[in-house]
Amino acid sequence: MLTNEQGDLVSESDENLPVSLPEEVEFDGVHSPLKTMSDFYEVNDRDIPFS
Repeated sequence: MLTNEQGDLVSESDENLPVSLPEEVEFDGVHSPLKTMSDFYEVNDRDIPFS
């Protein structure tokens, strides 16, 4: 599921599933590494930003 700028939930399209997790991740033992990887959690679809 994606959240658009208005806060609405939008389902991901079937052709983009399954979502693959990044392989090159640095763990610091404190925070989720995905929270610092904007290229993973910020996506654009038809010029509509999602996060």
